[in-house]
Amino acid sequence: MRLILSYHFVALMLLLMVALNLNCQRIKTLTPLLEHIYPTLIPLSPDEYPSFSDNGDEEVLKHVLKNQIGYFSRLKQPTHYSWGSKTISSTTLKATLEKFLQILENDEDKDLNQLIRTYFDVYQSTGEKGNGTVTFTGYYIPQLKGSLEINEEYSYPLYRLPDNLIIKEHKPDGLKKAVRIENGKEYPYYTRKQIDQEGVLRGKGYEIAYLKDPFDCYTLHVQGSGTLILPDDTLLHLHFSGSNYYPYHSLREEMLKDGVLSPENASMESIRTYFSEHQEQLQPYLNRNARYIFFRVWGDKMVGSLGVELIPERSIATDKQIFPAGALSYIVTTIPAVNSSMKVERYVPWSRFVLNQDEGGAIKGSHRVDTFWGTGAQAEAIASHMKQPGKLYYLIAKDMI
Repeated sequence: MRLILSYHFVALMLLLMVALNLNCQRIKTLTPLLEHIYPTLIPLSPDEYPSFSDNGDEEVLKHVLKNQIGYFSRLKQPTHYSWGSKTISSTTLKATLEKFLQILENDEDKDLNQLIRTYFDVYQSTGEKGNGTVTFTGYYIPQLKGSLEINEEYSYPLYRLPDNLIIKEHKPDGLKKAVRIENGKEYPYYTRKQIDQEGVLRGKGYEIAYLKDPFDCYTLHVQGSGTLILPDDTLLHLHFSGSNYYPYHSLREEMLKDGVLSPENASMESIRTYFSEHQEQLQPYLNRNARYIFFRVWGDKMVGSLGVELIPERSIATDKQIFPAGALSYIVTTIPAVNSSMKVERYVPWSRFVLNQDEGGAIKGSHRVDTFWGTGAQAEAIASHMKQPGKLYYLIAKDMI
């Protein structure tokens, strides 16, 4: 695998030139420039391709490919998605998925590595500052007990997107900002503290359901979707609808910064245990993350940001300002192996063909990928202990770019 040393050389030369010609105050302005000198994706020559290996269920892979092809087929006209600093069309992405599906269905004795070299171009994410390393985390669909009515047992609300929240998108970076208009003036939208602690949305008809515990609400906000088990045992599927688009601050990182948690004991289980013993500290910690998530009720399947069904071990979330929605990817990392008590015994090598079908508020940059693990205790255990380095690749049918 080649290293993009030329970009490091350029970065070094820029630093030297600025140091020689600008004062120290101006040097501070160089940081944003350096963040953009690395290309997001680099094309690989066939001899640089990884050795593709996937021991997951092939029928499930075919299913997720067909789902995504169906999505692209339903588009009324071709759509263009981010492809690093460029764009790529839905037509190209659809053709890629169709070619890959054809190989899976028609080549029984296939040499997959050779077929990929013959029919696909492969691109690698340059990851963290151009070194090719990507951090893989995990997410899952929590199942929580909830109620459609507020009462003594269920009193912590989940909200739909408020009518007075206006989303503004700033070009060219695509960053979003949420505002509200009062008396003809524009104000930033309410923060988590204002919503949760001060109750500025309470009783205005935005409540979807209620939970028992504020930490359960936090869990749902982090995962972005979930399933509520109502008192009559019916299920209510909730999906991300929007947010107030404040910068995201990780509860885990805040607790590590304060020394409340140690790096080797900073799982979601440890965080939940801590706040069960220090309930008075939960809301002040949550308030540090001003971002707030709003939900909508969905059907009988859990879907990602495209409205396409999420498939465990086959769906990932990335930054859609960089990577194309619905694209065929290949990932290489390690995952936690958990025992029957849901304790991590070791980390094992893991690689999969996956589709880029979701996004997350904390998943920003070319060095971040969130892998979807489904629902249930095992999915939660794996997702909660995922923060592993790895590699991210994209496959595109040849002669399509």
